[in-house]
Amino acid sequence: MTKKIFTVGFDIPGDDTENISFRSEQSLLDADIIVFEPSFVHEYSQSDYFKGKPKITESDSFDIVEDTSHWMSELKAAFDSGKTIFIFLPRLEEVFRYTGEKQFSGTGKNRATTNIVAPFNNYEVLPIRTSRIVPKSGREIRVAKDLRFLSNYWREFGKDSVYEVYLEGDFKDVILTTKAGDKVVGAIIEGPKGAMILLPPLRYDPEPLFTKSGKNWNTKGIAFGKRLTAILVEIDKTLRGNRGATPSPEWTKNSEYRLDTESDLENKIKDVTQQIEDLNSKRRELFIGLEREGGIRRLLYERGAQLEEAILDALRTMGFKAENFKESESEFDAIFSSEEGRFLGEAEGKDNKAINIDKLSQLERNIQEDFAREEVAEFAKGVLFGNAHRLSPLSERSEYFTQKCISGAQRLRVALVRTPDLFIVSKYLKEHDDPSFAKSCRAALLKAEGEIVQFPTAPFIENLEEEIELEQQASDKSQIATANAPMLEPSSGEGNA
Repeated sequence: MTKKIFTVGFDIPGDDTENISFRSEQSLLDADIIVFEPSFVHEYSQSDYFKGKPKITESDSFDIVEDTSHWMSELKAAFDSGKTIFIFLPRLEEVFRYTGEKQFSGTGKNRATTNIVAPFNNYEVLPIRTSRIVPKSGREIRVAKDLRFLSNYWREFGKDSVYEVYLEGDFKDVILTTKAGDKVVGAIIEGPKGAMILLPPLRYDPEPLFTKSGKNWNTKGIAFGKRLTAILVEIDKTLRGNRGATPSPEWTKNSEYRLDTESDLENKIKDVTQQIEDLNSKRRELFIGLEREGGIRRLLYERGAQLEEAILDALRTMGFKAENFKESESEFDAIFSSEEGRFLGEAEGKDNKAINIDKLSQLERNIQEDFAREEVAEFAKGVLFGNAHRLSPLSERSEYFTQKCISGAQRLRVALVRTPDLFIVSKYLKEHDDPSFAKSCRAALLKAEGEIVQFPTAPFIENLEEEIELEQQASDKSQIATANAPMLEPSSGEGNA
C-alpha cells in the first residue's frame, strides 16, 4: 500500500508527497508519514522592530498564534495516533507579537495607551519539551550511537545536513550531536504508538534539480525525491515493526469479524467528529468577523492597500458609497459619493515623515483624469488622506502635512484628512446608530477647502488617546493659518501643476 506523505515547511522534489501550507487548516491525521520544518515566521507581515527583533503586525499576530496552536495540536494528535513524524530543526526565528492587551499610564489629557507585545519564536509550534533552543550552526555532526533504522538515511543525506540550532533538555534517545559531543542536534522520541524524529535540516542545492525554466523538477530532482521518500517509508516500516503490532489484514475488517460495540463506538466517534467540525466552522466565522471588525485600526498604523481598504470601510460607515477605481491606465485609491456630493481621494502612509506635496500632485492629476471620463460631468472634490509618522504612538506624532502640501491644498481647495481622525468617527459610528452624526461628518468633508477636516466631536470619547488627537487638531489649524501664499510649487520631475 502506498504511504501518504505530508510535508509542511519543507519541499521534497517530485509528486510523491503533498506539500501543505503553514497557513492551511489541513489535518495531519490524513497522512501516514509527516515531514515538518517549523520555518514559517516569514509568512507573516512585519511592521517594525522592538528590542532589535521584528514585530509581527497586529492583525497577523492573531493569525500566527492561531496557526501555531493548530499545528501543535495536529502534531500531538498525529504522534498519539501512531504516525511517524520527521522534524527538521531550522534556525531560530525570534520576533515579537501583539498580545491584544493594553497598558494605560498617566491621567486625564496626559493619559496614554501602550499596546503590549510578547516574544515569540518558531519552535513554539513543536509539542516537545526543551529547556533551551540555542541558535548555533555548523556542519560537523557526530553520530552519538548506532543509528539503527536511520543508517541508510544518514549514509545518503548526512552530507546535505547542517545544524542551525542545538537543543538543551532531557532527551533519552540522542542520535546526533555537535562535534564536541555535548550538544544535541538530533534525537528520537518514541511513544506507545507514534515516533518523532528530530533531525538537522536538509540543505540541498535545488538549482541542479530544476529544469532550465526553474519551474519544474528535472529527472535528477525527481530521482532525489524518490530516494528520500523511499528511505522515509523504510524508516516508518521499521518503526512500526519494532512496536510489535501486526497491522490488521484487510479481510479481518469484514462484518463477520466485527463486534456490535465497535460499530456503536464508530457511530459515536462520527457524531462527535461532526460536532467538532461544526464548532470549528463556527469558530472560523467568528475569527473572520473579529478581524473584520478590528480592521478600522489600520487607519492608525497602515499604509498602501491596507490603509486604502480601511479608509473605504470608514467612508461606508459614514454613509458614503465608496470604492477604489481601476480602469485602463487610471487607478484611484477612493471614489466616494453621497447626497452631499462626489469625492475623489488619495491615501498616503509615511513611516516617520509628514505627507508631502508629491501625493497632492498625484491627486490633482487623478481629478483631471476622472473629469476626462465620458460619464463624469463635474470635477470631483479632492480629499488627501494622510497617515504620517504611522509607526509612532499618536501622542508622539508631529505635523501630518508639510507646509508646502497645505499651501497646495489651499489653492486646489482639497480637504486634508488625518486617518486617526477618521478612526475616531468610524469607531463611534460602528458602535452607535447615529445618522445625524454621520451626516455632520460628511458635511465636514465637503466644507473643508485647503484645510485639515475638523470632524464633529463624538458625543463621548472612550479611547483616551483620542483626547490627545483632538488637541493636535487645534495645533494643525494654527499651522494652516501660518502657511505660505497659496502657490503649488512643482515637485521634482513633475513640472508646474
